[in-house]
Amino acid sequence: MGTGGKSDGNPIPQTSDYISGLHIGGYLEGGFRINSPSKRTAINVLPVNIHFGNNYFAELLVKIELDFKF
Repeated sequence: MGTGGKSDGNPIPQTSDYISGLHIGGYLEGGFRINSPSKRTAINVLPVNIHFGNNYFAELLVKIELDFKF
């Protein structure tokens, strides 16, 4: 609920109130990698990225990554 808690005019020092003390989440990712053995770079195309948890709904997004090989 944010720092300060409830504003009811109470002179007690401000503290934070939380809706839930338990936070659980996860991440699921799927896609494919374009990797040439003769080049030092690779491209990851990730059309499925799902973030989920008990305090928020699922988030869907698409990612394209560029990897450098050492």
